[in-house]
Amino acid sequence: MTESFSLWRKDKFIMTESFSGDHFIGVKALWGENNLECSFVNIYAPCDLQRKKELWRCLVEVMRSRGGDLWCVGGDFNAVRVEGERRGVSSYWREDDMKCFDEFITEAELVDLPLVGRKYTWYKTDGKCMSRLDRFLVSNAWLSHWPHTTQWGLSRGVSDHCAILLKNEDINWGPKPFRVKCGGEGCICTKGETQALKM
Repeated sequence: MTESFSLWRKDKFIMTESFSGDHFIGVKALWGENNLECSFVNIYAPCDLQRKKELWRCLVEVMRSRGGDLWCVGGDFNAVRVEGERRGVSSYWREDDMKCFDEFITEAELVDLPLVGRKYTWYKTDGKCMSRLDRFLVSNAWLSHWPHTTQWGLSRGVSDHCAILLKNEDINWGPKPFRVKCGGEGCICTKGETQALKM
């Protein structure tokens, strides 16, 4: 695996073990104030489909053998799930690639979070081709603990890839819209809505 690393704050993240394989490195750690046991895997997938299939198979085995519920798998997967995650790139030879990647996500019981802030994470130098190759995949248990987890595509710096930020943030978008139901017996609304109707 080339050009990949994982960093953390020692006061918030206590590594209990590490593991690795071709194209990935992982750590199991106690994280946060509650010392939740979490596993993080950093991926740099190969471009070759056969080698990717081997990586997906190996990751599923690692996740099952190590156990634990809270998993976060992120990095450059060198794959897209659907054609809409790619632009300017020929797709006729990538259908198997998309299918295998999607099957891996399903078999590993991971969730592909929507990307906020941009549609693509990789851009060819000439700007004519772009794809969403980078992402975080998390377990359902992860989302149970942190239900407001989102991933944000950040600005591209000197790399042809955009950095991705994973965060858990409950955003207050303001008052929720409401509907007043009027019928033969008058209008039905809650106490708070009554004040708004009087204005």
